[in-house]
Amino acid sequence: MSYSVKVEPIENDYNYRNRLVIVDDSGERDHWDGGEPEDNSFIRDWSWVADELRNAYAQGLKDGAAK
Repeated sequence: MSYSVKVEPIENDYNYRNRLVIVDDSGERDHWDGGEPEDNSFIRDWSWVADELRNAYAQGLKDGAAK
């Protein structure tokens, strides 16, 4: 019963990219922000964010039920 999220800058990448690491009971998943700030627009595929929020909520429910 654990859930952690951390953001790691990518070394020697001129601070353009970061890696988001999510660790829970099912393992470790990582996501990359994909580059320069001007690339982060509404047309970018951020669909994974909704899935990860649902996963976090489900993990919270499991943790709460276990207590």
